[in-house]
Amino acid sequence: MEEYPIQIEPTFDAEHIETAVASCSRGLGLLETMKTTLAKYPGSVHWHFKKPRASGTLEVTYWPSGNRLWISVQRGRRADWLEEFVPSMERCLRNALGGVERSKREAHPKG
Repeated sequence: MEEYPIQIEPTFDAEHIETAVASCSRGLGLLETMKTTLAKYPGSVHWHFKKPRASGTLEVTYWPSGNRLWISVQRGRRADWLEEFVPSMERCLRNALGGVERSKREAHPKG
């Protein structure tokens, strides 16, 4: 399995992260085929995304108590399209979550 971590701030809440994941996957034209929790990460949200009419699965996991968000590709779920889509999903999530943090700081400036 290959994992691609996405840095998130501890101040992010689950709603913002889930919205970012949904928005990025839609923007890339991916279909959500599963949303569940992983037993290994209690309280996590785990998604499977597929490209229409293609094999392969892009997975995203958010684990609030571990303050972790990552994209993963299982060895048995690899496909050529993932070479392009994994970096695109990473970039989209980083941009979306960076924008969330910036807008929080702008809404609540210190000093």
